[in-house]
This record gives sequence, structure tokens and C-alpha cells, in this order.
Amino acid sequence: KKEAIRIVKECASLGMFHMVFIHCIVGGALNEYAICNCCADGCVPFILNRTLGQNIYPLVKGEWEASSGDQAKCTGCGICVEFCPFSGRKIVGGKSTTLDCFGCGICYERCPNGAITLVKQPFC
Repeated sequence: KKEAIRIVKECASLGMFHMVFIHCIVGGALNEYAICNCCADGCVPFILNRTLGQNIYPLVKGEWEASSGDQAKCTGCGICVEFCPFSGRKIVGGKSTTLDCFGCGICYERCPNGAITLVKQPFC
């Protein structure tokens, strides 16, 4: 468990996002899972989702969602926008705004001012 947590944290520091990937769905049963540390350049499910769209190749959002948090701390530097693999943030009126968040937390980790918070969402 400690090794898995260390690996996930190390990968997050490199800008990778975490995904639980379901390898086999047979007869409605979920048969195999893999925890992936993905990058936007090589993750096939991510690339398919970005290319084909959420309606054709959906990814399930996580339990967490990035909130714009403390807007007084936001300098509008755009680092969160730059590192979001899902294009889920943009700068509006000089401040970072959450658009469509998948809950990977990279923007939260990368924000140099601590302006972003993660809020737990009901998981379906």
C-alpha cells in the first residue's frame, strides 16, 4: 500500500493523472481493473476520449472536482490551465475558472498560490 501511494504521488508530481481502467466488461460484469498513471501523450483511452468525444468514448469522472477555491489567491498565471489534461479550466476576467472537471487534481497540485480546492462530489 505504501509503495502504491508513493508511485501515485511521484507520477502526479510528473503531471500524470490517475485513472481506474476497466479492461473487460462481459455480460454487464466488471472483470478486471487497472490503476493507471496516465499522460496526455500516450494514454490510449485518454486520446480516444479527446479525439472521439465524451459521447462516443466516455471517461467516468472521479469523486473529486476542482473548485476555483480562494479567488483572492488566484493571480491568473494560467499554470492550472496549462497542466489540465482535460481542458477543464480557463482564465476568465483574470482568474482561473473550472469548466468541466474530471477530478484528477493536477491543477490543484500545480497551482503555485493554493487558489484551487478539491471538493468531494457524490459518486454515482
